[in-house]
Amino acid sequence: DRYIATSRYLADVMIRGGFPEPKIAIKPNFVPDGVKRGEPVSPPSRFDALFVGRLAPEKGLDLLLDAWSRMSGSMRLAVVGEGILPRACPDNVEFLGKRAPAEVYSLMGHAGVVVMPGKWPEPFGRVAVEAFAQGTPVVCSDIGGLSSIVQHGRNGLIYTPGDSNALAAALTTILGDKHLRDQLGAGARADYEAYYTPEANLAQLERIYAEAMEIARTG
Repeated sequence: DRYIATSRYLADVMIRGGFPEPKIAIKPNFVPDGVKRGEPVSPPSRFDALFVGRLAPEKGLDLLLDAWSRMSGSMRLAVVGEGILPRACPDNVEFLGKRAPAEVYSLMGHAGVVVMPGKWPEPFGRVAVEAFAQGTPVVCSDIGGLSSIVQHGRNGLIYTPGDSNALAAALTTILGDKHLRDQLGAGARADYEAYYTPEANLAQLERIYAEAMEIARTG
């Protein structure tokens, strides 16, 4: 009676695959609030930008490093995740390896921006919602489920997929303007509280179940 898609992108994929559009409900995933924003990291660290994810080609780390090489040398980028490290890496990049979820949340809360330079269309994009929970804006490529989460100029910035020049421009814009960064961070936290908390998600799920039960009852 009802099919659940985690994003508009995934709903469109399902429709193209033959699922009936009227039966598809869009309900995003959710994340817990995590640690309190501003809670110290041990050891204390603050990075201008943060990448979190597998160190795999589809995640676009090579694209990010290319863009980052054009940034000011005083800017710092942290990379959290496991996988194969790129051969070439700017000096102002620190690889932190795998970290516990609580520490990742805290790193997000201290970062100026979380960057998601993925090259493939993710069905959802959980890292973006984790960043929103910490009040941190996101810069991402306009592809897949991320375009359902990140709204350009409200909770982050979006750039053309695969374009390192566009990514560098977006990073320069957001990291060079604290007022914009604070504004987007406030929008990110507001969207987390409205759509991505466990409580908000439960309410959405119950509405979908109620619709399915009504369809079953009335035929």
